[in-house]
Amino acid sequence: MAAHWRGELTMAQLGDVFGHRRGWDPRRHPVEQEVLLIRAVRHARLADHRAAVERERSAWRDTELAAESARTLAEEAYAAAVRLRPSPALSRRTATRASRTAVVARWRPARAG
Repeated sequence: MAAHWRGELTMAQLGDVFGHRRGWDPRRHPVEQEVLLIRAVRHARLADHRAAVERERSAWRDTELAAESARTLAEEAYAAAVRLRPSPALSRRTATRASRTAVVARWRPARAG
């Protein structure tokens, strides 16, 4: 019971102990029972560790996939922006007109009124 309270045995394993199943025999020497208990705890911890390792690997795979997707989307966005830019000759003329308009609009005095 103490092993169950410490969280070392599950309820199913505790049922096996009381039901004398899976190697749990009350006629065995207490040291043998302790060895069985330690082995059961070791196997449970090993299984928990392996499950945690697999979850961590899965999380890293998901992270790497998300990072690769973000890089791909950034490259596509950059390529789309490049495709939408006008030719350099047109952009110089348009930029000059726009800058003149912006300067005029920016420095125009407020109307009195």
